[in-house]
Amino acid sequence: MPKQRTVFISESAARDIEQIGLYIAEHGDAATALRIIEALEKRCNSLDQLAERGNRPKELIAVGITKYRELHYKSYRIVYDVAGLRVTVHAILDGRRDMNTLLRQRLPR
Repeated sequence: MPKQRTVFISESAARDIEQIGLYIAEHGDAATALRIIEALEKRCNSLDQLAERGNRPKELIAVGITKYRELHYKSYRIVYDVAGLRVTVHAILDGRRDMNTLLRQRLPR
């Protein structure tokens, strides 16, 4: 049986979730924003089990960075790394944006 890991959501990833919720509430409705926020948080917290299931972002592999993985929820990409029993979520990005630039700007090498 796989070991359960501890999931940490970085300050920047928490801000991402907040900004996504604010944008949806402003351009849609509060109920939808709340559903998306809850779903993103649930998806992040699911990394306590089988954290290696995420793929490695192709944009990072292309520049030799292989430490990060990602899970998807709708158009969002949850970018994280696994170190022992710790999973750190670094960013939650809208996959419709320029990922090459966003990933390189946001993630520590």
